[in-house]
Amino acid sequence: MSNSLKDRVAGIVIGPVMVFGGVVGLFQNETRFDYAEAAARSDVISDPSQAADDTVAYAGAFDTTVNFPGEYVQRFDGYFAIFRDAEIYAWEESRSDDSVTWSKEWQDRVESNSRNQGLRQTLDDGTFLPDSYQIGALTIPSANVHFVDDSEIIPAPRLQLSREGSRRGLRVSGEYFYKGAINGVSQIGDERVLYEGLRPQSVMTYFGLMQRGRPVPYDDGVSTSGVVGMINAIIQNDGILYHVVAGDRDTAVATMAAHLSFTKWISRAVGTLVIVIGIYAFISVFTSLLYAIPLLGDLVETAVWLASIAIGLPIALSVMLIGFVLAHPLSVALPLALLIGAVVWFRTQKQSNAVNAGRVLEARLAAEGVSAPVAPTGAAEAASSLDPVTAGARLERLERTFANLSQMALAEGYFDKREKRFLIDWARKQGIPDDRIEVLFAEVKGGAEPAMPWKRSELELLVCMALADGVISNAEWKLLGRCAESVGVTMKEVKEMVADIQHGDLGPALELQS
Repeated sequence: MSNSLKDRVAGIVIGPVMVFGGVVGLFQNETRFDYAEAAARSDVISDPSQAADDTVAYAGAFDTTVNFPGEYVQRFDGYFAIFRDAEIYAWEESRSDDSVTWSKEWQDRVESNSRNQGLRQTLDDGTFLPDSYQIGALTIPSANVHFVDDSEIIPAPRLQLSREGSRRGLRVSGEYFYKGAINGVSQIGDERVLYEGLRPQSVMTYFGLMQRGRPVPYDDGVSTSGVVGMINAIIQNDGILYHVVAGDRDTAVATMAAHLSFTKWISRAVGTLVIVIGIYAFISVFTSLLYAIPLLGDLVETAVWLASIAIGLPIALSVMLIGFVLAHPLSVALPLALLIGAVVWFRTQKQSNAVNAGRVLEARLAAEGVSAPVAPTGAAEAASSLDPVTAGARLERLERTFANLSQMALAEGYFDKREKRFLIDWARKQGIPDDRIEVLFAEVKGGAEPAMPWKRSELELLVCMALADGVISNAEWKLLGRCAESVGVTMKEVKEMVADIQHGDLGPALELQS
């Protein structure tokens, strides 16, 4: 089987596996054991012999001069936990379709490839702890203790090599102990180790169970077998509360909460990335032949990445949301109920505002003597009963009012269907011809300067029109402000007017002003 075919088969298999692993990891991360919460609700005891039905928190004095032996170094002083990180300088193979790229990198473990055959790592990682911790009157066996405090790098010059370290050929170079490096120029097969430690404080806190006066781990029963168990191990979710943390109880709980938050966000980022890469690997199986085409290949690869992100990100967010809701049903239920209540209230209030505004608008228009509604069939008769001068003044006043109302309806950049229907029906009732209605609409849409109100009563009409859809937008508020200024009305008065109309307050009939 050719390498190209192997890569395609691997993409078909590995892609979905990565997506599945990412999904499971994100779900487990959201539903993980909350050791910070468990620590916060633990019973605080002042004496290790106190009985407790649940987990306990016990704080006490700690000897900060604690020391214990190392393997490659003689002793560690002033730390309560040490972590050794070993690396080897080796070849790294990167494949892209049928091309292979080689690079030399520091690796935690020797990568299995043709150039690293026969290369063996002799230094390894390690964790070093004292046999037990003495916190106040409580002796805590160190085996399986969990840590959440931030570690600090211990520069190699501050440590003394042991006989074992010298036998392995280690020597100091910067912060590391090196094996094989000469003059700082790394060669294939060179190794190095770096030490990090946790510094204690004068007061330390233990979290866990107490059985017959002895500390034991609390186990939440998180799965540690099969695929789920493997993923839980990767995201550091073992369901155990058996922690020794620097500081008093409150300080320790805060440290645990910060550590958990950091761990969860890292797991979210990695899980999302794994899903996206898995989708990319799968899609690439069917598009890889296009990558070799000049120009088109780069575009296709970019498109595949974008498609992978567009598909993977919603999947990741959905899994995280589902996991969070299942893990925190009560914390989600109350905000959700409040949100639903707010939406229902807003819709009800909006509908009520629109109905009240419509009633007030009809009443105000009816109160305008020259613009009082008439039956459509009586429009001609009503107009013919007036002398030409009065009829002309009436029509001019109606058109000016119509233009003002249209300007308000268009304040948001478009005509709302309900508002436009109301305007057309009202204009027809007043005897304004349809062709003239279209001309006035066109003038307003064309940006013609609005016929600003001549009196306070017309400003109220504009407020009613602004509330015709239940809410007043920012654009409508700005237009109302300009109109209010032209008739000497303050924005405070405008807001009071809005409140009255929202409550359906018709008030006294407006006195006509010329």
